[in-house]
Amino acid sequence: MPPVAIIAGAAAVAGAAVKAVGDSQAAEAKAQADEFNASVKGQQALQAKAQAAEEARISQVHSASVIGQEQASYGASGVSGGSGSAQDVLQAAATNAEMDALNIQHKGDLEAWALRTGAQLDNSAASNARTAGGFAVAGDVIGGVSGGASAALGKG
Repeated sequence: MPPVAIIAGAAAVAGAAVKAVGDSQAAEAKAQADEFNASVKGQQALQAKAQAAEEARISQVHSASVIGQEQASYGASGVSGGSGSAQDVLQAAATNAEMDALNIQHKGDLEAWALRTGAQLDNSAASNARTAGGFAVAGDVIGGVSGGASAALGKG
């Protein structure tokens, strides 16, 4: 076998090895970025739930204050808040206040769900990046060996 063919074969194998290392590193970097994004989304989901709970609590406190003011106004006007239309108005206000708080919590639940779903997709993307990187490395090695053999045999 001529020395030039050996050098060409070795260069083909070395080039494939360098490409394989690069493909492996790129796949791992993508996987780590996807895992980081998943982690951030998981933290954001927890924050969304906590924020919604706090906003619901604030809404309930505010509503209780408004209902209390309505009751005081009825009392100051000589209207009994314990019966008839006044009671109906106060009951409706309490029901609406509870619905507001539940809607706030539901919005937080939906936001957290969307973030957790995004995190799951990012984790899947990380796994897929590693798998694809493994196949790329295998392809690089096979291509390098094949190229090296062809060059060494003078067919490349």
